[in-house]
Amino acid sequence: MKAPIRSRGFTLIEVLLSIALMSLIVGAIAGGFRLGKRVWETGRDYEGVQEVEEAAGALEALLSRAFPIPLTRRDGAPTVAFEGRPDRIRLVTTSDGGADWGGLALTEISLSGDELAVRSGVLRQEAWFGGAGAPTRATTALRGLATFELAYFGAAEPNAAPSWTNIWSERIVAPRLVSVRLTAKRNGKLIDASFVVGIRQNPL
Repeated sequence: MKAPIRSRGFTLIEVLLSIALMSLIVGAIAGGFRLGKRVWETGRDYEGVQEVEEAAGALEALLSRAFPIPLTRRDGAPTVAFEGRPDRIRLVTTSDGGADWGGLALTEISLSGDELAVRSGVLRQEAWFGGAGAPTRATTALRGLATFELAYFGAAEPNAAPSWTNIWSERIVAPRLVSVRLTAKRNGKLIDASFVVGIRQNPL
C-alpha cells in the first residue's frame, strides 16, 4: 500500500523571504527612477543657468568694447556717443571681427517685452542723431527675462563728483561704469547674472 502523497506548499518563512526580496527589487527600481529624475532635473537646471550666464557674458563683452567718441550736435554743442536709459542703451562699439563691417558700429541694446534685443549697424554720425543709417541687424540675446535694469556711474561734468544715475543722456563724457541687473527664470528658478562693467574714457 502506497503512502499518501502530501501536496507541497510554501512555508511561512518562504513567503516572508519572497516578500522581502520583492520589496528590495521594487525599492531598487523606484530608487533608480528617482535618481534618474534628479539627474535629468539637474541637467535642465545647468542648461538654464548656462544659457543666462552666456548671454550675460556676451552682453558684458559688448559693453566692454564701448568706444564713446566725441560728437557735435546740430546746435554745435559737444556730446559723446553714449546714451543710457533704465531699460535701453545706445553706444558706439568696436567691431569684434565677426561682423560684415569693420571699425566702429552703432549698437542699441533694449528690453522688448521679456526679450533682450541687440541691434547694430555701421556708424554714421547722422544715424546717431536720428537720421538715416540706423542699426539694421537685430538679434535676440536672451528670452524669458525677469529683470533688466541699467544704471550708470560717472560725473555729469569733467570736474563734478561721480554718482550713480539711471539716465545718461546728452553729456560730454561717458560713464565710468555701467551696472546691469539681469535675471531670468528657468525651470521655475530665478537665475541672477548681474554684473558691472567699466567703460573706457577718452578713446581718441
